[in-house]
Amino acid sequence: MNPRYRATARRHWLLFVLLVLLCALIGVTFSLGSPKLYRSSATLFAESATPESQAAFGALPPAAQEQSMLTELLSTNNFVHDIARNSPLQAYLETHTSTGWTPTALLKRFLKGPPTLDDRVATALGPKRVTSTVVQQHILEVSLDAPEPLLAQQTLRALIKEYLRQRATLAQGSLQSARRQVNAAANALTKARTNLSDYLRTHPGLPPSDPEQQALTTAYHNALVTLNGTTSSLNQALSALSGGTGLQSTLRVFDSPKLPLGPTTGKKKVVETAFAGAFVGGLLSFLLIMLLSRSAPDQAVPAAPATTLHGPSENGDGLAVPEHDRPAELQEAHEGHSGEIRRE
Repeated sequence: MNPRYRATARRHWLLFVLLVLLCALIGVTFSLGSPKLYRSSATLFAESATPESQAAFGALPPAAQEQSMLTELLSTNNFVHDIARNSPLQAYLETHTSTGWTPTALLKRFLKGPPTLDDRVATALGPKRVTSTVVQQHILEVSLDAPEPLLAQQTLRALIKEYLRQRATLAQGSLQSARRQVNAAANALTKARTNLSDYLRTHPGLPPSDPEQQALTTAYHNALVTLNGTTSSLNQALSALSGGTGLQSTLRVFDSPKLPLGPTTGKKKVVETAFAGAFVGGLLSFLLIMLLSRSAPDQAVPAAPATTLHGPSENGDGLAVPEHDRPAELQEAHEGHSGEIRRE
C-alpha cells in the first residue's frame, strides 16, 4: 500500500471508522424500517400456439413472451387498479397508510406529504413487490410480496386471473385489428388493379418502359405484398383463438399461489444489510483516503548544505578545495596541532 495512504489513514482513522459505522447503521435502518413482507409464488406453464419447429428465428421462448406481456401490463394503471379492486389489497391499503420509516420513506413523506391511495397501490404492485422469473422455456414463476400472508396469496391469485382476462382481451383486439388491416389491404389491391387495367385499356400498344405503366404496376405489386402480410397476421391471430390451440390453453396455472409460511425479512436480512452497508462504507473510506492523500502537500525534503569552493589547493594541483563547516572536535584538534607546530 502507498505510504502516503497509510499516513493519511493513521491521521484520520476516526473519521474513516465513523464512516463505516454510519453506512452499516443506514443499512440496518433500511432493513428494520421496511415493513415485514410475506411472499406468495405461483408457477405458470406457457405453450406456444404454433409448433416450435415453425417458430420464427430468434423469437423469445413462450415463458419469456408471457413475462414481457405481464411486465407491460403491470406498468399500466388500469391493470394495477383492477387487481387491487378484485382482491383484498385495496381495502387493506385504505386502512393501512404507513409506508415504513426508512430514510427514503421519511424523506419522501417530508417533501411530498403522505402518499395517496394510488401511490400505495402502485408501490404494492410495483416491480419491487411483483417479480417474474423464467425458470425454463415453458415455465414462468410469478411472486408477490405483501404485508400479510393471506393478503399475498389472494392478491397473487387476483393478479393471475386478471392477467388471463386482459390477455384474452388483447388477443381479441389483435384479431379485430388484423381483420381491419386485411380489409384495407384488399381494398388497396382492388384499387391498384383497377387503375392499372383502366390505364392499359385507354392506352393500348404502350411499351413496357412507359413510366406511368411502371408506376401503376409497382403499386399493384406493393398492394399484393401488403395483402399477403396482413393475411398471414390474420391467420396467426385466428390460430391463437381457435379450438384446442386457443389462447386460454396456451397458458395455464401449473402451481396455484401458495400461502407463505414466514416473512421474507428477518435477522438474516438485517445482518446482510449491515454487512452491505459496512462494505459500502469501507469503499467510501478508501476513496476518501485517496482524495486526502492526493490533496495533501508533499513533505519538504531538507536541502543539502551549500558548498563553496576555495582557491587552488596548497599542493599545486590547481584544483579548488570545497569549504564546509568542520566539526568542533576536528577544529579544536587542528588548532592544537597548529599551536604545537608553531611552538616548535
